[in-house]
Amino acid sequence: MPTIRRNQFPYRGFFIRAMMGLLALALFPAAAKATCPTFHTLTNGTPASATEVMDNFNYILQGCGGTTTSGGLSAIRAYTANATWAKPSGLSYVVVKVWGPGGDSSIGSWSGPGGGGGYCEKRIAAASLAATVAVTVGVHEVSNSSFGTLCIGNKASGSTGGGASGGDINISGGTGGIAGTGAGTYGGPTAIGGSAAFGGAGGIAGSTPGFPGGGGGGDCTGVDCSWNSYPGANGLVLVYEYQ
Repeated sequence: MPTIRRNQFPYRGFFIRAMMGLLALALFPAAAKATCPTFHTLTNGTPASATEVMDNFNYILQGCGGTTTSGGLSAIRAYTANATWAKPSGLSYVVVKVWGPGGDSSIGSWSGPGGGGGYCEKRIAAASLAATVAVTVGVHEVSNSSFGTLCIGNKASGSTGGGASGGDINISGGTGGIAGTGAGTYGGPTAIGGSAAFGGAGGIAGSTPGFPGGGGGGDCTGVDCSWNSYPGANGLVLVYEYQ
């Protein structure tokens, strides 16, 4: 039997602590709630320490941020079109996940694959929420996605991935792949669209990009390599309700 050396499993400490946290939560839920760690806001492009990642993991795992009588997840609401979210009675908090739409390939003056939509995630206490919140689901190259003004995932524009704002986690969408050159050829090169964080992968030429937020793929045809246009995927808003 092969021997697993220490450096072959560098994340063993994370998983051990995670399993210990799950066990403690199951056996001593009240004690776990009373020792909630600090929740750290993580920003795209800024490195996070192992302590910050573990604090946030345990914060969510232990159901911190709501009331001491939180009963856990009660509903998940998915929005693929504009709508109005209504706050239910007995709500403790929500976790909102917002994806902006992906960019089209070969749009306007841009010739090539589209970028991915931005991603925003935010935990919001019930006391901070109005009775209703407008939910906007972005359409590729047209509009952004948002949960009111609290969490916004921007649309991609051409090959540039969309940004995000307002969340505890804000991640920009991936940039569309670099287009090759195909002048003088028929059926020229293809390039893959940008991906959305925790969402859809970028499409390749002639295929549907991943939902939500994947960028449209690109290809070119003809002796002058004229780029064909493929649409990006639309956005998505998920609302996790906790009692």
